[in-house]
This record gives sequence, C-alpha cells and structure tokens, in this order.
Amino acid sequence: MNRTMPRKLPLKLTADQSAAEFVARINYCEFCHRTNVALCCHEVARGGGCRLEARQADFARLCLCGGYEDSCHDVLHRMASQDAVAAGLALIYHSRAADFNLEAFWKLTARRWPDFQTVDRWTRRLIRPRQR
Repeated sequence: MNRTMPRKLPLKLTADQSAAEFVARINYCEFCHRTNVALCCHEVARGGGCRLEARQADFARLCLCGGYEDSCHDVLHRMASQDAVAAGLALIYHSRAADFNLEAFWKLTARRWPDFQTVDRWTRRLIRPRQR
C-alpha cells in the first residue's frame, strides 16, 4: 500500500488547530503577561511521543510569547529539561489553576514526575511578590 500522507497527519492537524484556538483564547504570555507580542503554544510535556497529545491538553501546554530572541518560549527551551517541566507546570498552576492536573500530566507522560512539592517550589520561585 502506497501512502502519500503520514499516518499522524489527522492528529497533527487537530493538534495544530487546538493549539491555535488555545492561544487565541488565552491571548497573553503566561510567563511575562505581555499581550502585544507574537504568541505560541508551548508543550510542557514534549518527550516520549506525547507532544501531539500535549498540544490538545490544557494541563500540559502554555501560551508564551515567541518568535524573537530571548522570548519566554526560548527561555523555557533553554532551561534544563526537568526544570523546564516543573517551571511550566508552575506557570499553569499559577495562571490557570482550574486547568492544573498533575495526575493527568503523569498519565500523559507515563511517569510520576515532577511531584507537587517540586511544582510548588517553582511556583514560589517564579511568582514572588514585588519588592519595593
């Protein structure tokens, strides 16, 4: 059988459409809170073949500014893998607590990491009260 289209194309098209709708719904960078910048969908769960599924799961994706040097999207990509995952989940927990679901994230990634204490530590690290 000669296939002209890859098997995952329908899932990829659905995931891309879902990611675009997610970015339009959030409409600001969940890291720096800017609105008048190019925004993109960042999959917190990227490894192990779960990237496409993560593009459709609000508990596993962020809306970040991107498309330029030192954007929030680039900052998370430059972080060490484990730190980036914990920081991403902390941002979801802070900006969209109703979407935060660590159990669902573990199921998606097929691992029980990070634990809630790690996410909470990153939440406190990223979301500090302003010093005057």
